[in-house]
Amino acid sequence: MQYPCPERTDLDEIRALNSAFLNVCARAPMPDGVTARIASLNYPERESLSDAPFLLFSLQEDQTSLWDRVFAAEPDFLDEPTPPEWVPITTAAVALVWHLAKRAPHDARLFAAISSSLSRRLVEHPLISVTHRALAVGISPRPRFAAQPGTWDILIEACSASDSDRMNTGAMIALQRLLLKSSETETERLAARRIESVPRSVAE
Repeated sequence: MQYPCPERTDLDEIRALNSAFLNVCARAPMPDGVTARIASLNYPERESLSDAPFLLFSLQEDQTSLWDRVFAAEPDFLDEPTPPEWVPITTAAVALVWHLAKRAPHDARLFAAISSSLSRRLVEHPLISVTHRALAVGISPRPRFAAQPGTWDILIEACSASDSDRMNTGAMIALQRLLLKSSETETERLAARRIESVPRSVAE
């Protein structure tokens, strides 16, 4: 099998999105331990952290019911739209994963833990409708590895160090955990599918 390497421009977009995410967290941290720790970093440390070769935030891709509403395109008056401070990042991130899902779904998983099933659903719809509905239902960035504070310990300690090898090692460990998590999510979805029984005729 041939696997095209990730493009440099994609990595540049990842870095820019990470930087924007970390800067918003620093200005207005969410009520969780991760963003509070991000807010305590100085600017050079945040810029170092943004070099991670994957999105440091989630687009709530594991919230199946939320994305079902995105694809259903049916308005729900109970939906709360994406907060204004997150609209630019959400819009850009949705566009990036949509283009990756269309061009290189393996990179969508590598960079953003987007499963193959979600990639397929994304490209079934025009980008403008996916973006519009994602904002309407309230999709917004969430710190990745929220349930794995140890991963953030590794990343934050690495970005605070002057040793580039340490930063690379921390990023690779986090990337491995990201891929394992996306694999687990996909497996859980497959296992949750209801297998319909096949009708059998009398002759069979």
